[in-house]
Amino acid sequence: MTNANPLLLPCILAGMLLFSHATAQTTVESLLDQPVTDLPAYDTTTCKNCIFLHVEYGTSEFLNMDVLKRFKAENITEVEMVFSSFSRSKGFNQLALNRERLTNLQRVAAELFENESIKWSLLRQTACRSLEESEQLFHGFVVHIQRGKAAPDAQGKLAPVKQDFTKNTSKSKPCGTRDTLIRDMNVSMRAITKRECEYTGYYIPKNKKKARAGVRYDKKSFGRKAERKCKTIDLGYAYDTAYYDRKYKVNACSGELIDKTLKIDRRADTTVIDAMDRNWEEWKKEKVVVIQDVTGSMSDYVTQILVWHELYASKGVENYVFFNDGNGIDNSKKVIGKTGGIYHVQSNKLSEIQETAQRAARAGNGGDSPENNIEAAIYAQEKCPDCSSLVMIVDNFAPVKDYKLIGSVKKPVHIVVCGGNGEQVHSDYLSIAAITGGSVHTSQMDLDLKGKAMEGEVFEMGDRKYTFSGGRFNLAKE
Repeated sequence: MTNANPLLLPCILAGMLLFSHATAQTTVESLLDQPVTDLPAYDTTTCKNCIFLHVEYGTSEFLNMDVLKRFKAENITEVEMVFSSFSRSKGFNQLALNRERLTNLQRVAAELFENESIKWSLLRQTACRSLEESEQLFHGFVVHIQRGKAAPDAQGKLAPVKQDFTKNTSKSKPCGTRDTLIRDMNVSMRAITKRECEYTGYYIPKNKKKARAGVRYDKKSFGRKAERKCKTIDLGYAYDTAYYDRKYKVNACSGELIDKTLKIDRRADTTVIDAMDRNWEEWKKEKVVVIQDVTGSMSDYVTQILVWHELYASKGVENYVFFNDGNGIDNSKKVIGKTGGIYHVQSNKLSEIQETAQRAARAGNGGDSPENNIEAAIYAQEKCPDCSSLVMIVDNFAPVKDYKLIGSVKKPVHIVVCGGNGEQVHSDYLSIAAITGGSVHTSQMDLDLKGKAMEGEVFEMGDRKYTFSGGRFNLAKE
């Protein structure tokens, strides 16, 4: 047996001491690996020896961190991180937000992580189905103090810490801004091309003037280059998506985004993602075919349906129909019911859906304002006879040119209306939904029109009143 070098012993002991100290410290990642306990809502009134480090919903900035200074880490028995299950965005990353909150806590209260006797818990509140309900819940950290260990105030009294977690609803006070973490998405489409070249059998003269003049030789000699004719072949499009967790400024009261830098422009109409996202839980119970207008005025919405498919519907929708109102033919040659420019793809592969959408968009320019929506709906139900309903994405500013064919549509049509202020919907689309027993959807509203196609039926939307007469809804006269 070989004796150990005595000079190495102090180094080994020092290394063991350092290792034992490192393992004793709680890390952010080790806490995130802990199991999460679900509960309806955290009741802040039940703990009499606790302080509450409060954060706004969706943020990582503490509102009352100074209260932690009243207590010593050795007197703390447990720390609970409390958050909620509801997220305003389907792409929201709760794990990343939890990591940021823990990191901020460690930055200002490192002793909590160094004290290995402190118990940590992760609690997720589930009694929240909306943004408003979530904002009323407590979010942050609950620090449990040993009984009788609270530090006295300046007068030597153990006065209770007053903390107000109620949401400020006063319109007289400014809301200000706060940060929230959002999974940002950068969507881009790029053309895929290939360059093919072949030799002509001729040679280009060394003299540039002759070469520019088109002089060619059939024999090779010093300085002459073999001539090639090249062409670019279009192989379609590739769809690239990159994700980033980024902070955005939001209104502290309403939660509305203030930053206007999302790659899907939040200043524009985001009805497709909003409405499809909101109704997918219901529509995925049916077998639906998605129909989308891809004429020039609707180009901004093509990316949105592709993003929606990638994130939520890749296992649910296998039939898409894109229409462009005639493949660019002259308006005078368009025949009702035979206008054409309709493209179908049966696939849940994003690349195939995207290629079909782009091919349809490139093939036509829409021409006149009215579109061949009903022809596209009839085509869609023929391509997918076992689909139970149609989801049609339309341009609110474009009337329907072939409405008289509505009797041939035998399935409910759910209309997603793009454009306008979200409150005023073109009567053609209200009529299609009512006649087929479908519905109308804007960025913020869902309107069920099943059973509404009755003579004399009246309803109001925004500041407009509509009356059903003569087989369709019409804007009521003042």
